[in-house]
Amino acid sequence: MLFDLPFTTFAELPDQGLVAVLYCTGCRRHAEIDISDARLQGKSFCGCVRFRCSNFVKLWDAVPGHVCGTIACLTIRPPDAKRIKPNASIMHCEIACPNCRPSWRIEDVRRLAEPWKPLFDDTRFKGFRCPTCRAKLDVRWSGFNGMPFTDGYQNKGDTPWPGRPAP
Repeated sequence: MLFDLPFTTFAELPDQGLVAVLYCTGCRRHAEIDISDARLQGKSFCGCVRFRCSNFVKLWDAVPGHVCGTIACLTIRPPDAKRIKPNASIMHCEIACPNCRPSWRIEDVRRLAEPWKPLFDDTRFKGFRCPTCRAKLDVRWSGFNGMPFTDGYQNKGDTPWPGRPAP
């Protein structure tokens, strides 16, 4: 059974402790957007709003500069202080829609954290449904629970890899 996402609008993101970040593929710029902007209230983040890059690009002195104008990709994620470190031993996934344009994704989704825990624990869970196009969302898992010598590892008295000291 495909489940709906626990949030779909920009107004619901601060309640979940999430931020929205744009990435421009044209000039490779990252920019965090203000979710409290009145133009975003009540709008779905799932491919319904197009963000056009307004960065001024000047590559060489001999060539005049121009506004980038590329449509940016939207990423929903926790703030930098709460993001999962690359070497952490925490199971997490990235959720994205294969059909929606402009593309969007949700990063650092922890299986055992709210609001995701009840959905992943349900025995009927087969995936998520896109709120806009109703397609099955891509879910890509990363991390590994119990990887020795990393953040998040719980030493349960078992022996670590041969030749290495216990954490």
